[in-house]
Amino acid sequence: TISKKLLVPFAIILITALLTGCSGNGADPITPTDSTTKLVTQNDPGSERHLWGIWDISFDPASMEIVVEPVRNAQAHFDITEMVTPPACDDCLEIAVNSFDPVTRILDADVSLQNPTGISGKDVRGILYTNDYGHLLTNPDDWTDLYDIPDGEDINPFKAFAKTNPLRVFAGFQQHTENYLVYIPVPPSYFAIRFAVDASWPANAKEPYSIENFAQLGELYDFAGATAELQVQVHDWQGDQGPVTLEVPGITMEDVNLTHTGGDVFVGEIVNSTGAAMGEYEALIEATSANSVGIFLYDYVVITVIEAPAPTVTGIEPPVGHQGQDLFEVSIYGLDFHGPGAGVILKMTGEPDIGATNIDVLDANTIACDISIPISQMMGLYDVEVTNGSGLSGIGEALFEIQGPIPDSPFEITPPWLNFTPENVFYAMNYAYVAAGMHGLHIFDVTDPANPVWVSNLDTPSDARDVFVLEVVAYVACISDGLLIVDLEIPEAPFILGLVPGSGYQGIDYSDGYIYAGGSQGVAIIDVDPIEEAYVVNTVDTPSSTIGVNARPGIVYAADHTAGLTILDVDPPLDAFVITTVALDGQAKSVDVDGDYAFVADYDYGLQIVDISIPESAWVVNTVDTDGRAMDVEVQGGYAFIADGYKGVTVMDVSPVGSAAVVTSFLTPGIAAYSIALGSGYAAVGDQAAGLIMLDIDPPESTSIIGSARTPGGAMGVSIGGGCAYIPNNND
Repeated sequence: TISKKLLVPFAIILITALLTGCSGNGADPITPTDSTTKLVTQNDPGSERHLWGIWDISFDPASMEIVVEPVRNAQAHFDITEMVTPPACDDCLEIAVNSFDPVTRILDADVSLQNPTGISGKDVRGILYTNDYGHLLTNPDDWTDLYDIPDGEDINPFKAFAKTNPLRVFAGFQQHTENYLVYIPVPPSYFAIRFAVDASWPANAKEPYSIENFAQLGELYDFAGATAELQVQVHDWQGDQGPVTLEVPGITMEDVNLTHTGGDVFVGEIVNSTGAAMGEYEALIEATSANSVGIFLYDYVVITVIEAPAPTVTGIEPPVGHQGQDLFEVSIYGLDFHGPGAGVILKMTGEPDIGATNIDVLDANTIACDISIPISQMMGLYDVEVTNGSGLSGIGEALFEIQGPIPDSPFEITPPWLNFTPENVFYAMNYAYVAAGMHGLHIFDVTDPANPVWVSNLDTPSDARDVFVLEVVAYVACISDGLLIVDLEIPEAPFILGLVPGSGYQGIDYSDGYIYAGGSQGVAIIDVDPIEEAYVVNTVDTPSSTIGVNARPGIVYAADHTAGLTILDVDPPLDAFVITTVALDGQAKSVDVDGDYAFVADYDYGLQIVDISIPESAWVVNTVDTDGRAMDVEVQGGYAFIADGYKGVTVMDVSPVGSAAVVTSFLTPGIAAYSIALGSGYAAVGDQAAGLIMLDIDPPESTSIIGSARTPGGAMGVSIGGGCAYIPNNND
């Protein structure tokens, strides 16, 4: 580290900010008093750098006079010899005083350098040395540690000349001028300021030549652990700049290493590891390059620490819990959340606080946590309090409701060793086929539902999101690779028949020899007859991202997320097109079709019933809101059964559709009901955290929980076949 360098007074920044440019008496340019002065040179070993001259400059504020004297002795510990090439010159260095402000003590002067030779130098710099008296250049381009002198700091500021010329070439016999703003100490410290000129020759400098455009991206707050992103540009003629570090001991306990992202840009993250209070902190950037033979470039920048704002709490998901219930992955929403060290508490006057655990500040607007509700906790509405790592708190009033105990769970049918994460399940001929995400395709013999037997598994090229089985062939939606076709004739030894390339597939359905795969690209139509020649016939773009697909002969209904219900004519598939999109208010999550009506689970807007008797003019017949968030819907016998998110299950009488109404609703034991599948007289609900919830739906008006079976990670989807429910879960 460069600890001595950080002793440069912070007054640099303050003085620069106070510049008002008080004018002084104009003066003719000052040149060295010895007309026979020659420039002196010294080469920096291993580099292209040459020291071309050193002068002592004295300034008298009273008379506005400057005296320039060449340095001829060895007091500066340089091996100074006569310069071989350049001739003597009277105007190699000229200084013109513009003004001096007696309040800020800033001398404003223009310094002109003359190249007295026909040889072009490069990267010419005028270095103004710091000293023990306090003279200081307040508007430097950057800082260097070359040609240091015994007193002052061990890096010194400079102005670069000929910056607008290509390669910063300072051509022979040319003159270039730079403006210097120099702090002059109060009397009697009118001692000489040492000034040096160096240049690169014959090539450009090997080390970086400029550090600029530093930016602090985002706020850095005044508590330990707060972070902010930094960005800076480091220019190097050879393009091999790096490493680049930043040192600011008032904030960090160690140097910040900046990462090269391409071009001249370096980025990094600064951590307020000391818990630094609000204020401005001077930081030092140090840059070198691969072939710079240990030469560095420096620049001082300012890091700003501000007071952290108090958080604002606007919501919690789920907003309902039960006495004695453990809630996992609860989401808290709001503004200005910051960690580490954040806390979440449920509060009610007169009741013990309920503190959350496993708190993770995902971003400034979201916190994830777990909440365990004691069985003895009073029912009612609770405030949600968030305390940031800074100690500041915010409260969202009456955002969470605690209700009575959840129903008992009388039996389990899911084996405890099911330790992967199913995304979806298909049942056929006493087998359950599980699309298990990153774990591929798993096959279970479920002849005895109480004792499923694992049969085999097959790795898939990417996450398996959905599966459809037709006779002895499985079609698997792979999120990054497309549609995988698998031979299941011997369940103990499945093997891949082929892969139809594609991407983004989320859900699939089958009709008349075609697989319809919904995803981020819309709906892909895949001819799978014969399977050996399967290929994508067509992909129909939809207005949004298709999440659910319901395929019927010649027509497909797509739950098209934010766009609503999109209807496609797929006869013939090669000429498939979007017939219409029926805009809905929420987010279309799934769709089921019964007769002339499509029933859409529309998230915050409940159940949307669409008349599809004439697809071209489909329209919303009725909207029936639910208390929760409609995630999935299935229709049977004139009733719609809805997985209603954190509000459990809602049952509606939808016959006739114009007067559809809720007939019953109830909470499920877990965090949220995500999916539902219907059988004969019963239903199965995939419930996050609680797993499989079994319902008696005969009659629908009296639908009730008859049992539950916890699955590892909680169930996210469910399908029924052969009298049993088979569900995916989400334990990763």
